[in-house]
Amino acid sequence: MNSAKSRRKECLVRLEHSLVVTAKSGLQVNILDDEWRLLPTSSKGYLIPIAWLHNSAMSDEDWHIIVDVYTHYVRTKAASTAFGVVGNTRRYFTDGIQSYQRSKGNGVGYQPIRRKA
Repeated sequence: MNSAKSRRKECLVRLEHSLVVTAKSGLQVNILDDEWRLLPTSSKGYLIPIAWLHNSAMSDEDWHIIVDVYTHYVRTKAASTAFGVVGNTRRYFTDGIQSYQRSKGNGVGYQPIRRKA
């Protein structure tokens, strides 16, 4: 276990945060595992590779927020939906949660609303 992962585990234990969530399929998922298995069969989205998140250099606060969002999808949505959310947001969260100004400079969407005249 690397230092960031062990530090985050200690933080979760100290906050009395559960390390295990129940996926919508009923399987138990340890949030500190490098892969989250969501389905008993190997269909679309049954396994989410999440090691990139645990091994990242982002702040613990950002890590905790991202894990909370991902576990919400694991608990409440279909496995393929959770797989898609993690896969599609990975490139934006590799360094933590970006500020609005930084993400706007990277070309992330936030288009202003323009009313018809």
